[in-house]
Amino acid sequence: MRKSMKVLLTVMVVLTLLTTSLCSVYAKPRESDDERQSSRWQQQQGQHGQQGQWQQGETDNINIFEDVDKDFWAYQAILDLTKRGILNGYSDKTFKPNANVTRSEFAKMLTKTLNLTSTGNTQTFADVPPSSWEYNAVEAAKNYLTGYQTSNGTLYFYGSRNAVREDMAVALVKALNLTVESDNGQLQQIYTDYNAISPNLRNYVYTAYKDGIMIGSNGMFAPQGNLTRAQAATLLERALQKTEKVTVDDSDSQKVVVGNSNTGSTLDTDATLSNLTVNGTTVSGFAANIFTYNVVLPAGTTAIPTVAATVNDTDKAAATIVQAAGLPGTATVIVTAQDGITQKIYTVNFTVSTVLDTDATLSNLTVNGTTVAGFNPATLAYNVVLPAGTTVVPTVVATVNDTGKATAVITPAASLPGTTIIQVTAQDGTTKKIYTINFTVAALDTDATLSSLTVNGSIIAGFNANTLTYNVVLPMGTTAVPTVAAAVNDTGKATATVIQATGLPGTATVVVTAQDRTTQKVYTINFTVSAS
Repeated sequence: MRKSMKVLLTVMVVLTLLTTSLCSVYAKPRESDDERQSSRWQQQQGQHGQQGQWQQGETDNINIFEDVDKDFWAYQAILDLTKRGILNGYSDKTFKPNANVTRSEFAKMLTKTLNLTSTGNTQTFADVPPSSWEYNAVEAAKNYLTGYQTSNGTLYFYGSRNAVREDMAVALVKALNLTVESDNGQLQQIYTDYNAISPNLRNYVYTAYKDGIMIGSNGMFAPQGNLTRAQAATLLERALQKTEKVTVDDSDSQKVVVGNSNTGSTLDTDATLSNLTVNGTTVSGFAANIFTYNVVLPAGTTAIPTVAATVNDTDKAAATIVQAAGLPGTATVIVTAQDGITQKIYTVNFTVSTVLDTDATLSNLTVNGTTVAGFNPATLAYNVVLPAGTTVVPTVVATVNDTGKATAVITPAASLPGTTIIQVTAQDGTTKKIYTINFTVAALDTDATLSSLTVNGSIIAGFNANTLTYNVVLPMGTTAVPTVAAAVNDTGKATATVIQATGLPGTATVVVTAQDRTTQKVYTINFTVSAS
């Protein structure tokens, strides 16, 4: 009887440890409502104590959780464990089903679960001073916890980090007084995520595996995986279904009834993805039942791609994505089904291509914002004639075809006439193409003719651009000198200077200077006054 009771008590401690470590404090440095309330399920029996069973009639004390309705996937598990007095909610009538548990909170829960007390006065962890709220708990439970040791031997606890599965493996192995076995390389054959297990904890994980305490799923242990309070409730309920303890009589034998935890379960086990993307594009060859993908990135890629995932079982399954830390590298997507147990892990292995592009062509070439006439990526030389009189070297802009890989260096013409050179270097750094634009300036015009010649606003009779002398007889008695006006043929280039007559009779002169500033023509209008 004493031996059977000892086994029972040990199992109950494990269940208590799992429960308390996952459903107590909600990321605050003070005790949660769970911890402040007196335990309804802890009954004192001798020195060790024993977990009490839920009895019919205790339902009046069950909290009504505002954030867990009857349609919530873990509702039945939460209700059942609340009835048993294993779980409680918070004073605001919430359960906080999605809350994680930090390492410091886990230490506090572990201390209360095992009735641990600190026996020394020496600070063990550099980041947990005596003045910190978690000091007593961490010191009391340190033999069941994990820590982080630097190269100089200093220990850190990092209490604000989330408690993870490998931490729980250590605590359970120690709480059960199991003999830690060396994995001797066997763990690597069991779990595909072996490298994610902290080296110093691998023997504990192997021991937990061999003793059936923590097995994992789909060939993975998920050592860094966090558990929510809702997931913990589901896992714990299944554990209770498997190891429900019933006392048959007062003899030396006790009977343990082990049931099928899947019987009657309505929780989904779908842990597959409906989509997996890299930088917004679905991974080539994606299928829900394919778990490993190899993505070759373009040569020269340095930015780590972003992986996103969509679960098949929307609003039930959950996906945790660990992005690649560098290139080459691997991104991991851990999908946990609604049942909180079934997991599938998708991996995306990134490598960078070593084959560099050889494209050294241009996709566009402009002069002062306008594409060069007749541009073609395969045509390397262009001749551009600039308007006569141009003195400013035009601005050339080049756009490469192999965007983000090839580069273009532009050397402007020093003067006019002159040549602008565009050297395009491909991604491989060797392949090059040189485009040239030869600029010339058109000759200056020599047109010094008029398109119009008027006297007092009227075209002179018989006007012709090539006729330079005109005789105009004014009516008898005219004393006012007429006004002569002229318009050049080469508008904007040639200029016309009009010298009006000073008296009557008299002569008006129009001097036209061509654009070349050398060629000139002089038009004369001779005015006389009629005698009769």
